[in-house]
Amino acid sequence: MAGIPSIGDILMLSQIAWKIGRAFTAGRRGAPPEFLDIETEVNGLATSLKRLVEVLFNDDQDNGDVGTGEGLLAQADRRTRLGMATILMSCQRTLQDLDSLVTQYQDVKTFRTSGGATIKDKGWSEVVLRSYTTMMWTAEGGNIVDLRDMLHLHTSTVILTIQALQSKSLARLERTVNPMAARIDDIHNRHTGELSERMEELHRVILKIAGNQSPNIPPQRDGAESIISSMDLDGSLKSRVPSVNDVPSQPPPRHPAHNYSNSLRFPFPPQRSISDQQSPIDRQPIDHDLFSTPRDPAELPGSDPSDASSSQRLSTASSDVLGWDQPSIRQQPSRSVPGPFDKLSGTTDRRSDPTTRGSEYDSMSYDEEKEMNEKGIATRIQQEDFERSAFRNSAVLCDVRGTLVEYTQPVDPELYRLDQEIAEACTTCRICLVRKRDVLTDGAVRLSTSIWTFSDDRRIRMQQKLIDGMEIIPYASYFTPNKVSLPLPDSELIFWGTVHGGKGERTRKSSWINYVFEDAQGATHFQSLLFGRTLTHSFRTEKTLRIHEGMKGVLAYQEQLCAIELLRIWMDEVPDMHGRRGVLAMIHFSGQFRAGEGYLAFWLNSADAPVRIKDDGGRWVKVKGLRVAVEDSGVQDHDRMGSVDGEGKVGRRASDAKGGKWVTGARIEFRDEGQKMGFLEVVRSCQSARLALPDLAV
Repeated sequence: MAGIPSIGDILMLSQIAWKIGRAFTAGRRGAPPEFLDIETEVNGLATSLKRLVEVLFNDDQDNGDVGTGEGLLAQADRRTRLGMATILMSCQRTLQDLDSLVTQYQDVKTFRTSGGATIKDKGWSEVVLRSYTTMMWTAEGGNIVDLRDMLHLHTSTVILTIQALQSKSLARLERTVNPMAARIDDIHNRHTGELSERMEELHRVILKIAGNQSPNIPPQRDGAESIISSMDLDGSLKSRVPSVNDVPSQPPPRHPAHNYSNSLRFPFPPQRSISDQQSPIDRQPIDHDLFSTPRDPAELPGSDPSDASSSQRLSTASSDVLGWDQPSIRQQPSRSVPGPFDKLSGTTDRRSDPTTRGSEYDSMSYDEEKEMNEKGIATRIQQEDFERSAFRNSAVLCDVRGTLVEYTQPVDPELYRLDQEIAEACTTCRICLVRKRDVLTDGAVRLSTSIWTFSDDRRIRMQQKLIDGMEIIPYASYFTPNKVSLPLPDSELIFWGTVHGGKGERTRKSSWINYVFEDAQGATHFQSLLFGRTLTHSFRTEKTLRIHEGMKGVLAYQEQLCAIELLRIWMDEVPDMHGRRGVLAMIHFSGQFRAGEGYLAFWLNSADAPVRIKDDGGRWVKVKGLRVAVEDSGVQDHDRMGSVDGEGKVGRRASDAKGGKWVTGARIEFRDEGQKMGFLEVVRSCQSARLALPDLAV
């Protein structure tokens, strides 16, 4: 399949789209409504690309050659295969240009609340906020409306391609891909008319293809553990992509509420505005590949290597353009029809922003609130004052929805470590990770981090203080993806009253705290912020065995290290000078949960200590070249707690391994072949460009 992007390339595009969506979410404060539409469209494209990955993988699997891409697409002629590459390359150009623009024109801003609290958050630069109506948002010279329509077109072409692949019809695939590819190629050509006219041509082609298609064939589902099997095209994407039953033969008339020009009107039900949706953190998983180096545009057809990035082509108007007190170029109509991707997440419409979140407690009368206050429950004003005081001079790193918070406590206080039970702190709540800046009496500045839990009924205000300077590796549940555990010894939990300051109402000591979020995306975001690296993948493993090198490995008994654990992939947040990032694989293998202990951790793309990973048949993968210190007793000293130094090292020193005990190799059995192939795809992508990384065992 010469010229066709691999599954890893498509996953990378989905990750880029998801990252752009998060950037628009972070810049919501003070942003115009047009930015909310871009956020919706780019997250829809990310979901469609991810669905395409699963369809391609299942197509390969059905043809008996898993992971090689030798399915229906390989049987098509060269024109169709190149057309598929053109469709995906067009998505890549649009997303990479937009990603470059977002990177250049977003910065960290400081906001001060009415109570004096200081909050830092990412936001758009003033030049963008002043000139967003006149600046170029696409490499082809389009405005923000053109960008929205282009993202919508990309989503439509991807979904029509998915439906053609699912039909198992080679003729239908060719009838779908080739006409769209011909028009997509023209979109990026400035010499073929106005951008809006070129997109209108593609729009008509999409309508024609959708009108001629046979009824949709439901996709095959592989269960919840499949990376995207919970997505139902017929249930969630059909409202966005035309089908034979719901698409008119001609485009509908333009909506009278929209008074702007050069915008496409698509024959799909309107989506809800962002104000009615959850953030992409709550609906878009981090399950993609962002490790391979950027592909040379000249490698795929339909690309122009001479094109510069959008950051170099961006042009803005003078500073006296439309201000915030003037009408927007687009008036957002009221939305009553659910968006096409709402079914994917299964979450509610509660927002992460506490100022916009509603609950049954927010509509209480004054008398009801007074009665609640007499029972020790905070009123709305008390709750706001409490948060204002607690978050003064703080940065709220995340504010996500939770369904349960619980902790362990001793059954008998005199036998603290012998007999433990689970105690419930609260149910539906907000979970906030907060970094606070305190100035000490001697003028020194101290940064402290806490996890705050606020119950929806305003009964519970719990603070978990994290130890300064200690690396925290959150433990993820194998069976419950939205559950994160913090196995921190002697962790202090403070339960506050209605007023912040002084001492809390009560404190509890606990060595294990469970945070259960509304969805897996919130749990993933929470883990990434705690560990200081981005969690990109979580693969389910059934068993991990220790293997030895040479003749010893042939004769030695294969010792089992662990079973029923998650193999998590983390990516460094700070790239090197070439934009590459270290990729760390970790799997828990002992009874120890302290940072740096009990984890089989190794770099996937280290140039100094390369690991060799190969398919070992069935659901097995063999890993060689490891250097992980272990002890026969399985018990480590309390003071041997891992930490992060200036180079971001994880693990224990070589001197910690008594008698030179090392794990040099392992065999890992995944839950299914889909999990294994996903891991191998990540390995191939990130090992294409190795870089110098610190030794984890030093």
